[in-house]
Amino acid sequence: MKTGVISMAAGSSYIEFDKTKVICGVYGPRQSSSDYSDKAEVKCDIRFASFALKDKRKPFLPGNEETEISLRVREAIEVSILLEKFPKSIIEVNVIILEGNGNITGAAITASSIALADAGIVTYDFVTACSVSKFGNELLLDPSEEEEKQQTGSFQIAYMPTLKQITQLSQGGELSVSETVKALELCLSGCYLIHELIKKHFKKLLTKQSQKSLLLKQLELQEDQEEIAQPPSN
Repeated sequence: MKTGVISMAAGSSYIEFDKTKVICGVYGPRQSSSDYSDKAEVKCDIRFASFALKDKRKPFLPGNEETEISLRVREAIEVSILLEKFPKSIIEVNVIILEGNGNITGAAITASSIALADAGIVTYDFVTACSVSKFGNELLLDPSEEEEKQQTGSFQIAYMPTLKQITQLSQGGELSVSETVKALELCLSGCYLIHELIKKHFKKLLTKQSQKSLLLKQLELQEDQEEIAQPPSN
């Protein structure tokens, strides 16, 4: 997990979910040219890098999968943002899938939430996301692409652990009631784990910034003392 990886963005992040690698840039909030709104509008654009595309279409034309993921990411993160803090504004979230090997949507959601925090955009909580696939008689947390292809059932949530609030849920295929409950438990445990890792990252980052700020103050104080100690020039 890394933040501040795109210099031109207000906030950015890079994360890896096993072999799935995504990078996210957040731009804004910037003033909207549309009619006045008392809260911000969130726009999400998810694209696969050209070298990550498995079909022959042109990389600058969004495919159905990218359009679907974009909608799901926006739905998952939008409710976490204090939108009323940014009236008549647009917040753009751009995610590039560098390598997709399972749980792409979950990785995009999590990376977006981290990038929002890096941009200093006020949110209620970090949004983390995990998925479960039914593979034979097993339920697998955050399956690989190959396992997803062979799944007979799927379950995914986006979750704000501090508030204990699900921001998005999707389920497909064959899952019994007991399997659905187990899938939810697995996803929640994964979301809590990721949430702790994100908190540790930002705590470490803030500690470094505080130490850097203290060092700068010490250097400034030393420079002031050196100027005072210098003998007057003739």
